[in-house]
Amino acid sequence: MQRPHPTWVMSPDVPERRRSPRIAHPFLIRYRSSGSEGTWRIAPVRNLSAHGACFRGEYDFQIGEEVVLQLILPSSKQPLSLTARVVWSKRVNEPLHLIEYGVEFHHPDPSTQRLISELVAGFLHQPSG
Repeated sequence: MQRPHPTWVMSPDVPERRRSPRIAHPFLIRYRSSGSEGTWRIAPVRNLSAHGACFRGEYDFQIGEEVVLQLILPSSKQPLSLTARVVWSKRVNEPLHLIEYGVEFHHPDPSTQRLISELVAGFLHQPSG
């Protein structure tokens, strides 16, 4: 099965401030507050880079809050467990109370970092057509 081509998230009119390119691909992420043993919530990833991700969720995280993530990737048999820090948020859908979050991965272990970096690089270098 051929995987869909990722979409670049950068705009040519806006200077890029991120330290690594991002891909938009329909991965899923499970998330919850770092201090919580509560229920995992699940959301689609809007974009992913080697150092962070963007997703929409229902939980009201604060800027700077640490969150626990499980990134569900096609190349991994088990979800990748990560902690991340919320670096920005914005309300995007008032009737559904959705909030879009930008998170930066917080000290992933080397094997997890390598898997994410290789995945992103693989999608960026996938031939088009």
